[in-house]
Amino acid sequence: MSRTQTLARIGEALRRLCTTTGIILATCSVAVATGSEEDATLAPICAEREVQVITLLEDHALAQDVASDRLGEAGLARLEAQMTCYQGRVAEAVSIYDRIIVELGTVIARSVR
Repeated sequence: MSRTQTLARIGEALRRLCTTTGIILATCSVAVATGSEEDATLAPICAEREVQVITLLEDHALAQDVASDRLGEAGLARLEAQMTCYQGRVAEAVSIYDRIIVELGTVIARSVR
């Protein structure tokens, strides 16, 4: 997958996340417009964690098993991790992503009737 495809996929996931969880649109716009391709690169491990965290946020939003303010805080922490990675501090960014994953925990599937 090319860098452009990866960024497009992350952008689409962010738009869905914003719609699903109601996070402030301005925050998401900043995340989607993080620099030009010439001046910033996202390390592959950060891209992998980014997708994991976005998926986890979406799943919790759909399951409605985590308070929306916690999801919002996790979304802001995700943005912090993304910017940290773009700044070249990959280990620190991965640590932030991993903290989000641990704090949110797994999604428990519920039966819908």
